[in-house]
Amino acid sequence: MVNDTIITVKNLGKKYHIRHQHAEPYTALRDVIATRAAALLRPLLTVLVFVFIFGRIARLPAEGLPYTLMFFSAMLPAGFCDVSLSQGRTRLLSTPL
Repeated sequence: MVNDTIITVKNLGKKYHIRHQHAEPYTALRDVIATRAAALLRPLLTVLVFVFIFGRIARLPAEGLPYTLMFFSAMLPAGFCDVSLSQGRTRLLSTPL
């Protein structure tokens, strides 16, 4: 008898010890999976929205470049600035005077 199930994950709510920089040392596996999936999907969905708005509705010229490449190259420095400012603000506010 051949079993089609390759991997079975049970108890996603169970706490596993995962080494991160989080304040809480134990994180549920489903939280880690959801965080990683959101980190991958957020930029993709943003680019799709930008491509639809600026490419289809506004019909901005792309000068022969694909819209996705153009928007990803614009989002890279914007994301860097966003993360830098957010972490800087967090560290500045958490430092005792």
